[in-house]
Amino acid sequence: MRKYCAHLAVLAILVFSFSVPTHAQGATSKIDVFGGFSFLANNYYSTSQQAQWNTLTGGTYVINGYHFQGTYNLTKHFGIMADFSNHSGTTDETSSYNYADCCGYTSSSQYTLHLDQKMRTFAFGPSFSVEEKKLRLSAHTLVGVSTAQMTALTTSNSSDSNLNTSSSNYNSTWPSNTGMAVVVGGSADFMFAKHLGWRIAQIDYVHSVLQGCPNWTNTWTYNGSPSGTNSGTPNTGCDAGVNNLRISTGIVFRLGGK
Repeated sequence: MRKYCAHLAVLAILVFSFSVPTHAQGATSKIDVFGGFSFLANNYYSTSQQAQWNTLTGGTYVINGYHFQGTYNLTKHFGIMADFSNHSGTTDETSSYNYADCCGYTSSSQYTLHLDQKMRTFAFGPSFSVEEKKLRLSAHTLVGVSTAQMTALTTSNSSDSNLNTSSSNYNSTWPSNTGMAVVVGGSADFMFAKHLGWRIAQIDYVHSVLQGCPNWTNTWTYNGSPSGTNSGTPNTGCDAGVNNLRISTGIVFRLGGK
């Protein structure tokens, strides 16, 4: 983390050093502030499962949150942006599996997944924009950090043709994992007035490198009687490169300038 922070500080100093003298070219507004609702298509669970277990059902889950952004415009087309978003959500899903062999043996299983996810991202970097009347389009490339937390409880119930039944609870808790993040995207704003507008949409690709191993506990029963418990933490495969899609909309305030 210290290495990432040092790199970010150097980047900020270089950008400001080269950009501040150009402010005399004139920006339409000195500061742009955005705040609104946001949706994150998060595949942290799926990526982590593939990297660590290669088991259980995984996928991309949409979680909701808020998104704030501030841009200091150095020129009409160039500014420095700071970006923060926070998303969280829970998911419950059920899937079934049926098996039959050639000799008449059949079995069925039902899996229920309860997933609790949280993800925060803070990043900053350059922003480029063009404006035509009331419409403003912008693009940005940002660097920063993401922090993620997650718990997953998978419950499995199965039965076979011999009336044998079993159940298993698989509980995983990922600690708060922080890693480097890269945000690339753009937005479209419609200005109702000189200082007030609506961000029609902002779409971002968010790549995060998250680290840390989950703690897990697995308990199971057979024919209604407790059979055993396993618990532990995996030793390898705990770093995950996570690719997420973020979509936001909300209010834009433009302050200062001409």
